[in-house]
Amino acid sequence: MSTIAPQPFTTRDGRAVTIRSAQLDDAQACIDYVHALVPESDYLGLMPGDFKNTLEEEQAWIQKHLDNPASFALLATHDDQIIGMLDLRRPDRVRTRHACSFGVSLRAAWRGQGLGTAMMKTMLDWARKSSHIDVIWLGVYATHTRAIALYERLGFQHYGVHPRCFKLDDGSYVDESVMAQFVSDER
Repeated sequence: MSTIAPQPFTTRDGRAVTIRSAQLDDAQACIDYVHALVPESDYLGLMPGDFKNTLEEEQAWIQKHLDNPASFALLATHDDQIIGMLDLRRPDRVRTRHACSFGVSLRAAWRGQGLGTAMMKTMLDWARKSSHIDVIWLGVYATHTRAIALYERLGFQHYGVHPRCFKLDDGSYVDESVMAQFVSDER
């Protein structure tokens, strides 16, 4: 079972946050979080209306993370409201299960407060202790310089580009930068 103990965190402006594993009873709040997040960000692969998970599907998504020893869904909460989410995903296939990917997001009012860094450090610390994970990779809009700078500060390196990966509303394209970090001694 992949969980972490709840961890207190104080933002740069003094607000109290708890970083913790998602539980089944968080499913509706996770759905509500994604619906609120999508219109706030230009850097998601989702558009309004794309996310259609039912309560049962979201519970199954959380349960899959709880059951997989190399995956987890991490939440940041303030006053019992989800304000951030990070999910580390392990592939099911034997040849790729050592290479996990992740996604991280924060509500707009909570960005720039050190919370994304804290959530990612929690993930990286956990992954380094795992015997199941050798490398963590991510894909990010190549134009999202703020996120890329954070990933670089935390030790992620650039390994490639998916050209024209994202098509924007105006018909223009944005490349996806692929970054990774080795978390075990095996290479």
